[in-house]
Amino acid sequence: MKKRLISPYIITNILLILVLSSSGTYAQHSKKGQIVIDETRKPFFRIGIDPTIYLNNFFKPYDNYGGGAIIETEIAKNYIPVAEVGYNRFTITEDYLDMRNSGIYFKFGLDKNFTKYTSGKDRDIFSFGFRYAFSVFRQNPQAITYTDTWRTWSPTIATTNHVAHWAEITVGTRVKLWDNVMMGWTGRGKIKMGTSNSEQGIFRIPGLGNPQTRFITDINVYLLYNINLKK
Repeated sequence: MKKRLISPYIITNILLILVLSSSGTYAQHSKKGQIVIDETRKPFFRIGIDPTIYLNNFFKPYDNYGGGAIIETEIAKNYIPVAEVGYNRFTITEDYLDMRNSGIYFKFGLDKNFTKYTSGKDRDIFSFGFRYAFSVFRQNPQAITYTDTWRTWSPTIATTNHVAHWAEITVGTRVKLWDNVMMGWTGRGKIKMGTSNSEQGIFRIPGLGNPQTRFITDINVYLLYNINLKK
């Protein structure tokens, strides 16, 4: 079984620092003054990457590899459509089990921004939103070993393909680091809606997590680049 390299409390504290610092930046912006007239604000298109998947490897008993990307744009006052895509590959190795699981996931939704801007150049966000998500993945048992009083044997188990659906409620921030480079986080509450095949034996769903948990919480940290659509 894989050993934990870093205590989960350390990772949790790092994420809390990010959350508190970005929330503090939002609070400063929201208290400065009046909302800027809409015509002075440039529409934007924002792309970002999510490297936080690798943090799981420090305190989970399985290997988790992959990555994610996000696209955001403001189509109307404070309403931001969001599209996300990612790939996950899980590997878990126990004394009696060697299991692999891999696939892609997609998420589509809308965020409502509650930040009060004081400049036409402001792009910081504090938002609530929702997502519809689905994943297409494959589970491939490499080896499963059973032992009883008389013998040890390894049955043949076929590779299975699955499609899973779920919904998310989200809260998050985006804050400027420098120029058009931004950083942000999104906290999620996930509710599984169903899978195309039996869930028996599925130990992880890419983009969702443990399918045996009824309500799953998660947080992602993003590094983003902002593109202004008008000069």
